[in-house]
Amino acid sequence: MLARLLRPYVLRPYVLSRTFATAAGPPPTTAVRKGHEIDVSKVLPLLREAGGISAAEAAALPELKQFGHGQSNPTYLLTLGARRLVVRKQPPGKLLRGAHAVDREFMAMSALKTTAVPVPKTLLFVEDAEVLGTPFFVCEYVDGRFFKDPSMRAAGSPQERAALYGTFMRTVAALHTVDFAACGLKDFGKVGGYTARQTKVWTAQYRAAETEPMAAMEHLIKWLPEALPANDDVTTLVHGDLRVDNMIFAPHGPPEVLAVLDWELSTLGHPATDLALVTLPYDTSPQLPSALSGFGDQRAALGLPTEQELVDAYVEATGLTSVRSHLDYYRAFACFRMGSILQGVYKRSLSGQASAADGAAVGKLASVVAQLGVAAADRYTKTPDRLTMAAGVGAAFSAGLFPAAKAARAPAAPAVNAPAVNAPVVNAAASTPAEAAAAQGKSLSVALITGGGTGIGRAVALRLAAGGWQREAGAQVAIVLTGRRADVLEETAQEIRKAHGEGVHVLVHAADLTLAADVKGLFNAVASNFGRLDLLFNNAGTNVPPTTFDKMEYADWRRVININLDAAFHVARDAYRMMRDQTPQGGRIINNGSISATTPRPAASAYTASKHAITGLTKSIALDGRAHQVACGQIDFGNVVSAISAGMAVGMPQADGSIRAEPRMSQTDAADAVFYMAQLPLTANVLQMTVMATNMPFVGRG
Repeated sequence: MLARLLRPYVLRPYVLSRTFATAAGPPPTTAVRKGHEIDVSKVLPLLREAGGISAAEAAALPELKQFGHGQSNPTYLLTLGARRLVVRKQPPGKLLRGAHAVDREFMAMSALKTTAVPVPKTLLFVEDAEVLGTPFFVCEYVDGRFFKDPSMRAAGSPQERAALYGTFMRTVAALHTVDFAACGLKDFGKVGGYTARQTKVWTAQYRAAETEPMAAMEHLIKWLPEALPANDDVTTLVHGDLRVDNMIFAPHGPPEVLAVLDWELSTLGHPATDLALVTLPYDTSPQLPSALSGFGDQRAALGLPTEQELVDAYVEATGLTSVRSHLDYYRAFACFRMGSILQGVYKRSLSGQASAADGAAVGKLASVVAQLGVAAADRYTKTPDRLTMAAGVGAAFSAGLFPAAKAARAPAAPAVNAPAVNAPVVNAAASTPAEAAAAQGKSLSVALITGGGTGIGRAVALRLAAGGWQREAGAQVAIVLTGRRADVLEETAQEIRKAHGEGVHVLVHAADLTLAADVKGLFNAVASNFGRLDLLFNNAGTNVPPTTFDKMEYADWRRVININLDAAFHVARDAYRMMRDQTPQGGRIINNGSISATTPRPAASAYTASKHAITGLTKSIALDGRAHQVACGQIDFGNVVSAISAGMAVGMPQADGSIRAEPRMSQTDAADAVFYMAQLPLTANVLQMTVMATNMPFVGRG
């Protein structure tokens, strides 16, 4: 009977930093189409047995609708009282071999639950066709905004559209940098040879669905194996159908991808095949059906980046430089694969098996898409270096990822002749600060400060810029400032430049540190500019208003944990790796903890848990770091003047239930304490230090 019942998994969303109003709705639904009826009463007991629904939900009167978007697997919205779920199954009838792989969809989404790639929470997979006629899975419904077209024309403004595209591309980069082996997808596909294998697979699929000769498809079938790039056999997790209309965006608040959908083509493969599909709208006409439509001559007015800018930002975020050289080859492949898929849709429509009502019309686009592939193949043959000749023009876009999103939150542009964001101050005769220092016979001591644009982070950056902590006497100081807001980071950088001129090298690199891809880009920038890292002040943090545990929302909990703990992990781990591998070896990591780690305030469960975890992280790094000369300590502040502590001057909840104002200490004193830890030789380490306002209610609190 039932071959498999798999346990539930947890969605891990992440948050970005810009707010816009809702402009697009959720994916539309219709009544269940003829031939696609299913008996959900057979599903409810299985969901209940798997722990996916409660007894009350299992007893509720089910309401079933069918999603109208999508051409592959029939997908339904199942409503059980206040609970909404998604049922996705293979279509009925005879199917092409290997197609409609709902099992792979379930496997991919379940495995990605603990990564930076957002996916729906999976609840149940049933392989037995006796239940609903074909294999199916059930997952949570993700409520959010759905854009049918790559141009996101339903967005409220060019600035909002640019921000949405930025979070879309962050998700693409996160997908292509995920550790697929660590999350359980080591055997999800073969390593290497992806494009050659896929060309054979989709040729066979096209032949099985062929209804009439198609010259463009025949051209690509012959050309793709002949033109396959040599020495470009990269392997990452790939989605296979990576488009805007396979994303669900946050319905309000910061622009955020809540879920990536439609994983049936996912496998281990070449990431450029995904990027080729992402960039296809630069080639397609706006007159094509929405999901295939292009930007046309309205790209700039829409607030969207150029193709060069997008590709350069992607390369900066992932380090996958070869995509510039061969993107047109992979675009030709992507068009060929899509042409084969569309031909299959068309053939299914002839037999009444299409998953969407417009299957016949969409399927007829196979020839149009194949012709786009032929044009990309011709361009690759004639101008293979078109994206490498101007490589780097999009580097300034990688902070945001895109400038419009950054400009939307920046009050003013930098002054004329000011160094660009994400660009260091360097000696004009040298290409990097490391080379500039070497030309003067000096070494560099490099400090990275997260959250360096405001508060304690800014104060520490200014104190370290003054020197006195360097690993080698006389070494030049380099300061790397990171955080989400490029504008406030640049303000800190300008203060340093004003005080020290060219005597201190400064690199501003805006990043969302909760994303592994952004952190990778940050450390790539540190390595390329300075070649080493000597000190990390791991400082970025946030909190939510006082909330008792019974009223704590998971979204608020997750936001605090993402920033205070996940971001600290990503940055500390990559810093540790750099310090381990550099010569001379070693360095120091200082984690910003809190006295709340051991002595919590009332109604602060998320903050307390995150800071308690930092203590364990600090001690583990200190222990493991002994073998590599990596010292790690933690500084626990109490009531430092900052935006987070502003309410203390008015009144804070006390353990006895009262509200009382609390004294605070200056940021300068806090920075001096960090400096003390930083200037110690690596043979000495402050494992944990508490620095607090003298009269704050800490000793005896509670």
